[in-house]
Amino acid sequence: MPVVNPASLEAPIGFSHGIVTPAGGRLLFVAGQTAVSVDGFVGQFDGALLKILEVTRTAGGRPDQIARMTIYVTDMEKYLAARQELRNLMKATGLEQALAPLDVAA
Repeated sequence: MPVVNPASLEAPIGFSHGIVTPAGGRLLFVAGQTAVSVDGFVGQFDGALLKILEVTRTAGGRPDQIARMTIYVTDMEKYLAARQELRNLMKATGLEQALAPLDVAA
């Protein structure tokens, strides 16, 4: 999918300002996924990510076609500490960094 990064905006780091889907293409909206039975922040992220990828593949999609992902984080410090490990997990699955973390109260 072509990315859109206007020169008039700041250079994105770890994301794209926009992504264009092909005309006549399909969109898949995946329901929220969790992995609460898994220990640790990275383990829970990995477990939820695997579920998202399974839904995507079952619908005929690929990880590199995921345009956006929002994760809800109850401990932003843990997220920031694990950020590189999370990036490595995503890269290992073929997923480009297309997520936005949102800090929420537990």
